[in-house]
Amino acid sequence: MGAPPAIANAVVDALRHLGVTHLDIPITPEKVWTILKNKGVAE
Repeated sequence: MGAPPAIANAVVDALRHLGVTHLDIPITPEKVWTILKNKGVAE
């Protein structure tokens, strides 16, 4: 039961330099892609 929150924390840590401080579970590729696009990192 502890794996999903641990993964969520790892993703937030990886995106922290972009100002991300929270993501709702489930974290989908679409959510991450949207964050990257909104931050101007991905096209």
